[in-house]
Amino acid sequence: MGRKKNNRDKLFQTYEELCMKWSEDKIKIDNNLKYLPFNYCSLSLMPFEDAVCDEKGNIFENKYIIPYIAKFHKNPITGNNISVKELVHLNIKKGNNGNLLCPISLKELNFNMKIIAIKETGNVYSYDVYQKLNKDINNYKDLLTDIPFKKENVILLNDPNHKKLIPTFEYIKHKNEVIFITKLVNETEEHEKQKEINLPSNYEEVIENYENDNSTEKQRRLEVIDIINKNENILFVDSLNKKCKEEYENYLKIEKEIEELLYENKVSINEIKSKIDISSNCFLYHLKQNDNWKKYYHNNKSRIISNGKMALSLTSTQMELNTISSQLIPSDDELRIIYYNIVKSLQKKGFVKLSTNFGDLNLEIFCNYAPMASENFIELCSKGLYNNTKFHRLVHDFIVQGGDIKENNIFGHNFKDEFNNKVSHSQKGILSMANSGKNSNNTQFFFTLENNKANNLDNKHTIFGRVVGGIQTLDLINHIKVNKFTKEVPLNDIIITNTEVYNNPFREVIRDIMWKEIKEKFGISKNNNEDKNEKFSDYFNKLIKDEKNTNSVGKYLNKKRKIIQTNDDDYQKKIQKFKESEGIYLQEINFKNKREAFENW
Repeated sequence: MGRKKNNRDKLFQTYEELCMKWSEDKIKIDNNLKYLPFNYCSLSLMPFEDAVCDEKGNIFENKYIIPYIAKFHKNPITGNNISVKELVHLNIKKGNNGNLLCPISLKELNFNMKIIAIKETGNVYSYDVYQKLNKDINNYKDLLTDIPFKKENVILLNDPNHKKLIPTFEYIKHKNEVIFITKLVNETEEHEKQKEINLPSNYEEVIENYENDNSTEKQRRLEVIDIINKNENILFVDSLNKKCKEEYENYLKIEKEIEELLYENKVSINEIKSKIDISSNCFLYHLKQNDNWKKYYHNNKSRIISNGKMALSLTSTQMELNTISSQLIPSDDELRIIYYNIVKSLQKKGFVKLSTNFGDLNLEIFCNYAPMASENFIELCSKGLYNNTKFHRLVHDFIVQGGDIKENNIFGHNFKDEFNNKVSHSQKGILSMANSGKNSNNTQFFFTLENNKANNLDNKHTIFGRVVGGIQTLDLINHIKVNKFTKEVPLNDIIITNTEVYNNPFREVIRDIMWKEIKEKFGISKNNNEDKNEKFSDYFNKLIKDEKNTNSVGKYLNKKRKIIQTNDDDYQKKIQKFKESEGIYLQEINFKNKREAFENW
């Protein structure tokens, strides 16, 4: 010690060391000071949720700093003048455990690393990422939004070499400011303990203007909050999941009733099986319970694919330790393949009756060619969501389009296209999905109005059905005049008055799957000539054979359509009745001598 000439390590304390912060006296003082963690608000000294910062990198909770500035008009840390507009709202990525992460490197932001924020966007990154991807290569654009920023607008939020000392904050030196902040924090904590309410912006402005001292205004304020709270509570629940849970609970109740009926042996198997009627969404909810999907999902590739959590936990320090390799859970669309493949193999088709104010349309649905579009259409018809909707678009000798409903489809998102070379738009009465681009099918559909006029729509729109009864109704719709100013809008409203589903093959397959589970659960071997090891194909082949001898809709498909001779005078009389009733505007119709008869429908 002290051997070299320029060595500052002396056996005694110099005057400079006594004045600087590493002196013995200063060290004693520093040990008593408390440092502010990075994820803490500088005002409440508690972890922040909605963070903002100033130009110096001091972080505040948004709900605390705004009332403070409104009253004292200064920065609580530095004491300088500041306005609310100068604050920068911080966008910090959060992990599954609520920890703060860098959005690029996915490293956890902690007290011992350099952290910066971009003033223009408010995005928060670790300093290492900023230095490598922005500073070193002279690329001053935000890494997430690609918005350019200035080098001077990079705010240093945390520096381990220069930690924030709480006793140096300006507001701590003033007793009235500390009292104001403690009251503010206590009031917000009590308010958050109550039921959370999402208020619209209009009501928030009204409530803020009420005077707290006036008892009548307080009462009015509570009444307004209660009224809004009743209406807004619905938004906190996912409606689709809620419906699935309720339907599945009802199914479990029915399952208990079936168990009692089976032991009593007073009711036939067909009557018991008819009680099982659940939607596909409820069936998927059942498959996800206790990994039931593994019994039916036979995709060899899916067995190899894991969720990757074990590998990530081995190679990443940010993931929780996981020593068990588990299989990747398929998505809802992948799980639907379970019963879609059965429908395709059995070549099952659906039948729906669409009633309009111009007549009925009997539809055959191609469930084996386009299962997603077919299931969506049949389920929406069974729920009556197409009732009282209009065909809003009419292009003569081309298409008529409808199905614009307020609610979404049964999948909750736009679904993919399903093209098949066995069907085309070359015939009149083809039922197809309307879309706004590739894989954007939702609820709207259209019918073709003439032969060989819509061939260009092949492989662009999903065909999922055709008209097998009521071609005359399409002829009437085709000759309705459209508005001259708003083209493709019919002058007379074409309204769907009612929809009726005759056959839903998807629910039949799901019913058979659930019935097989019930037999295995209750140990039913043979009952009413029914074998325990009966296959799905055997069961449905029996149904197909029985259709010929029953009064179901499918019997019409096995018969050749009769072509009868008709006169144009008969059709002109019918058209004249339409003209006289309620002033319907029809163009002249040149009917052919031969028409198909669908009186049996």
